Amino acid sequence: MVGEAVLAILAERNFPARKVHALASARSFGEDMSYGKRSLAVEDLATFDFAGVDLAIFAVPAEVAALHVPRAVSAGCVVIDHSDCYVDDVDVPLVVPEINASALSDYKQRGIIASPCGSAALMPVLKPLHDLVGITRVRLTTCQAVSGGGRLGVEALARQTAALLNAQPAEAGTDNVQTAFNVRPMVGGADADGYTRNESRMMREIRRLLADEGIGVDVALVDVPVFFGHSSVVRLETREALGVEAACDLLRAAPGVLLVELPEQPTAVSHASGRDEVLVGRIRRDQSHPHGLQLWVVADNLRKGAALNSVQIAEILIKDYI
Repeated sequence: MVGEAVLAILAERNFPARKVHALASARSFGEDMSYGKRSLAVEDLATFDFAGVDLAIFAVPAEVAALHVPRAVSAGCVVIDHSDCYVDDVDVPLVVPEINASALSDYKQRGIIASPCGSAALMPVLKPLHDLVGITRVRLTTCQAVSGGGRLGVEALARQTAALLNAQPAEAGTDNVQTAFNVRPMVGGADADGYTRNESRMMREIRRLLADEGIGVDVALVDVPVFFGHSSVVRLETREALGVEAACDLLRAAPGVLLVELPEQPTAVSHASGRDEVLVGRIRRDQSHPHGLQLWVVADNLRKGAALNSVQIAEILIKDYI
């Protein structure tokens, strides 16, 4: 679904491309994908020749990226990769344009730019706060929409919801856990410390994007029965105290951030869906820490949380570097 969102956003923003290719695995070969008012025939990634292609956006699993990103780069193509394949490589810039667009100047070292996952939607909020008062600890709980797991997750939630609303049994997912009307504390396997791959990835991305390996970061990703839009409770501890009003003033002026003020409160469905901005609200003092703040952050996970960030990177590359 991220790939489809990339094509939609490229068309919406009139990206200056002479030609656009839609690539996928062999099982999707010959299908059509929408690109604005046009349709693109899907081509086979495994056999595609990247010679003559200036820029590629990869929205594929890490194991697929590991196979085909080097092939694209060797053909002279600059790659923006959305997987976690290159997140830890210091010679591959990890970029969220609102906070560190200048890092793109290092793209020539490898010809690859890493586009972060869920942390892309948090950085426009966290970075200005970190620059002003120094974040020392981030505790994050994100309620993830099923679209984060792709089309199969969306279709499974739709089928299960329809069945249950018609008093029929709902077929469980591949892991025998119902998604509809349920909250799942973890999806996928966990490492020795009990964290999933995506949780570990987000912790590493946050430290790297804030350029501070000393920050304490803890992440819990919880799957909820929502189709689109991630919602996060963000608890921060800072070196210097920052009042609620000062935090609000800072975030009002932050690029890519929309502060939703009382009495209104932002939600993923009513506010974030289809929007490019990251929405933040319910900012308050954390009563458990003298320098603590608590925030509620929502974003469209297929846009700023994924496809939009990659397209923004591509726009800067085309304008300033390629």
